[in-house]
Amino acid sequence: MTTSETAPRPRRRLLPLVAVLITIVLVLGAVAAAIASVSSDDDPDAGETPTPTASPSATAGPASVVAVPAPIDAGSVAGVVAAQSSTADDEDQRAFSTLTLAGDTSLRTATDAIVSAGVAEYEPRRSPGSANELNIGFDAVLAAGPYLGVQATTFLYTGGAHGQSRSQALYTDVTADRTWPSADLVGDPQQLAEWAGVALGQADLSETAPEPAEVTHDVRFGSDGSLVTVMDPGEPVASAAGAVAVRIEPAQAATLLTAQGSAIRAAAMAGQPFAGSTAIPTATARATATATVTSAPTRAPATGDVDCSKLKCIAVTYDDGPGPYTDKLLDELKAAGAHATFFQIGKQTASYPKVAARELAEGHAIGNHTWTHPDLRRLTPDQVNSELDRTAAAIKKATGFEPVLVRPPYGATNDTVQGVLKGRGESAILWDVDTEDWKNRDAAITTQRALAGAHRGAIILMHDIHPSTVKAAPGIYRALQAKGYTLVTIPQLLGDALKPGGKYFSE
Repeated sequence: MTTSETAPRPRRRLLPLVAVLITIVLVLGAVAAAIASVSSDDDPDAGETPTPTASPSATAGPASVVAVPAPIDAGSVAGVVAAQSSTADDEDQRAFSTLTLAGDTSLRTATDAIVSAGVAEYEPRRSPGSANELNIGFDAVLAAGPYLGVQATTFLYTGGAHGQSRSQALYTDVTADRTWPSADLVGDPQQLAEWAGVALGQADLSETAPEPAEVTHDVRFGSDGSLVTVMDPGEPVASAAGAVAVRIEPAQAATLLTAQGSAIRAAAMAGQPFAGSTAIPTATARATATATVTSAPTRAPATGDVDCSKLKCIAVTYDDGPGPYTDKLLDELKAAGAHATFFQIGKQTASYPKVAARELAEGHAIGNHTWTHPDLRRLTPDQVNSELDRTAAAIKKATGFEPVLVRPPYGATNDTVQGVLKGRGESAILWDVDTEDWKNRDAAITTQRALAGAHRGAIILMHDIHPSTVKAAPGIYRALQAKGYTLVTIPQLLGDALKPGGKYFSE
């Protein structure tokens, strides 16, 4: 056999071997890459240098998503007075719960501006023939040194599946009578927005960083020097998530503020007593003093034996208090030998605890009218419970009494709300005589409507927050008693008929 005949044979045998060797090399390469990947996971410094983000400062991550901070009890802040007003028109439901400070005009001007802006936005958007709601409430968020912090929450509903909610914070120097929105206290809003965006991304809440304006409208100061920014639903987190809060660590928080913001932060950290308490006129001391009952009954005390099966009973009820005129109303009830039922707003109870205690001590009944006066039909069961729980706690703190009567704001209830009440062992008390005192603000008209609708077993609706209603009270009581009526509380009128989850318009 010649050389030319045998030379190609070894090359044909080498081809499979080369293929095997190439396969082995590829496999070993893949294994090495996998090992390197695992190693880099364990050691962040191993392998290639990570690609830097657009904002190196944001990668430090000094921010985290936290629960929205709870407000402080405004009733514990001397000199702060809550005021409540509302309507009872289902097509135009309005409730305003404001906080004022004796002698301070700048805070009142700022809160009035928020209310006016809310009304201006709400009015042209109202949907005729359907339910509309504007609810603006104020809560205290800081009381330290000369500074009072107030948060305003505005809720608008003008049709559709959901309403719109937004918040903003104001800070007042009570010694200088100056008020700033929290946005004016942040010197580097862009950096705050970047850090907040990183925190939202890490919590898988949003891939989009918020705008600077979205993180500065509601800023809170922590006693540890941290900052918390509260973003409204939809900023930029989906609305279904509700309001979202991001906390900035103290060291980084210090770099974000203006000089005035730094001064307020320092006061929050120092924990100084609120300076406003020493400058409040004594005329308001009774309204703002706290009253805590350490041991008390869980039911209202008896007001005497009343048999409404034999007597011509009628129940007068008052909503939205207690307020600055409630004491005078109690004087009129006492003089007439009459009793009434008071459905209280929790914020008002916290501001006027001694008045609430007097109501119970003088034989009147107390019920729950929620904390912020919302339309409960638009809330989840948890939100309904929260509204009722906060007010029940304020009533118990002031009086020692746990209310079992509830008046849903606007008389608005449904199966969901009634189910919540049943689970709580509470009853919904509505009315069948509406004086519309909230609308007419006229003592003569209020009196005429109360007497025109009166009948045995009736439940009359009024509000003890209007001076015209208090002015009408003695004439109403005298006229009803002259017609043979006995003015009683709701428990006396309904007695054993009251059932958990029940809904009552009259006897």
